[in-house]
Amino acid sequence: MMFSKKFEDLQLRIYACYEGDEYKGELSPFHPLNGEMDEASLLNFLKELHDYGGDEDDNQNAETPAALVKSLLAREDQVVAGGLVIIGKGFRLIPGCCCGLEGWVEWKDLKKGSHSPWFGHDPFPGVDTRGDKAILHNGLNVEQESYELSYEELSKMVEQVSFTLSQFLGRLQVFLNNIDCKNSERLTQKIAEWFHITPLSS
Repeated sequence: MMFSKKFEDLQLRIYACYEGDEYKGELSPFHPLNGEMDEASLLNFLKELHDYGGDEDDNQNAETPAALVKSLLAREDQVVAGGLVIIGKGFRLIPGCCCGLEGWVEWKDLKKGSHSPWFGHDPFPGVDTRGDKAILHNGLNVEQESYELSYEELSKMVEQVSFTLSQFLGRLQVFLNNIDCKNSERLTQKIAEWFHITPLSS
């Protein structure tokens, strides 16, 4: 998928992430999801997904990758902390508390007058859509608290996120197939539904 030079000139990078353990990197503690994740990173995602909101007994019963798959398959719904992370020169927008990865889809089709996507609290980031351009606010008491861009540019950013998540889903299914080939497709479909991800073949 190609993105316009206009989008590249924004000098903004956008990532769909889940929140997990701290690590050495500019996105920490947010972990970006993409089609190039190694097996250890994919397993960490499954563990974080499984443990989020789960009880202690349930978590202890899923200590192997195969047990993780079985336990996740038994759930009707599942969320995980995270969301979109947007980084530019001097600007950083990260999800606040109580924001979930599943909420990334609220960024689709934003236009003038739209409600801001829910982005958590403490801080309170969001998008101001009252004007002719969208204004991203990170909710932080810093010099560059906001970033202005057109709705077309914002739409292209979200389009990139959607495509990258589709690549992630394909990579995840390959990984799951190595763990439990009988159930890999079913769990992949569940994760696609939970987080509003369109498979690449669709």
